Amino acid sequence: MDNVKVSIIIPMYNAEKYITDCLNSVFNQTYPNYEVIVIDDNSQDQSVSLVQTFQTQHDNLILLRNDTNQGVATARNLGIQQATGQWIAFLDADDMWLPEKLNQQINALQTHQAQLCYTSQIFYDDDGKPTKKKFLVKESIDYRSLLKQNLICLSSAIIKKELCVKYPFHHANLHEDFIFWLEILRHEKIKTIGLIEPLTIYRLTKQSKTRNKFKSLIMTYRTYRHLGLNFFQACYYLLCYIVNGVKKYH
Repeated sequence: MDNVKVSIIIPMYNAEKYITDCLNSVFNQTYPNYEVIVIDDNSQDQSVSLVQTFQTQHDNLILLRNDTNQGVATARNLGIQQATGQWIAFLDADDMWLPEKLNQQINALQTHQAQLCYTSQIFYDDDGKPTKKKFLVKESIDYRSLLKQNLICLSSAIIKKELCVKYPFHHANLHEDFIFWLEILRHEKIKTIGLIEPLTIYRLTKQSKTRNKFKSLIMTYRTYRHLGLNFFQACYYLLCYIVNGVKKYH
């Protein structure tokens, strides 16, 4: 199994409060064969210096830097272009992993001959303290189910690189990760596997899109319309999204 290489893509912008915890969780992984690609999107704080400190200790850490702020979608695409692994794992700079995360996912992908694996999550607050909230995923997901709720936390996912190349991220002003998953599941017949054990720590930061509920709903509606759903279809799935969202966060 250890010959399967994973490229971990971490976009970063003014993340000095979080990036140390994030990278420590990566370098504490029990799975050995991975590279870490951090894409700095023109941070104005000490984020880059903190990553450079990690570089002195880890030769599998690559730091890419944008001269201007281009958005998270562009940053992830740049990381994917530079990746040398067969698999891509995404991790936002304010999120974290438990140590067995990659190891269990690679095992599951090979056991089930799947192309996408994601995990349940536990929630931390902005100060890095655990809350009582957690979200348990389903063991598999398809396009129609995903329309009713974004069940795949990007920071929990690992996917075949070829799919990331074929379906790059775009429309960062919408839910770019939601669009990413929906486009893949709508056009590709792939096998998905969800790990019920919470192996991903999702941080509810003050800047998180999920914090601004009204803005998030508007973006979700626009996402449906972008995907070609008519007004009534978009309203139906938005209602499903709202109901499932209440269950998820409360």
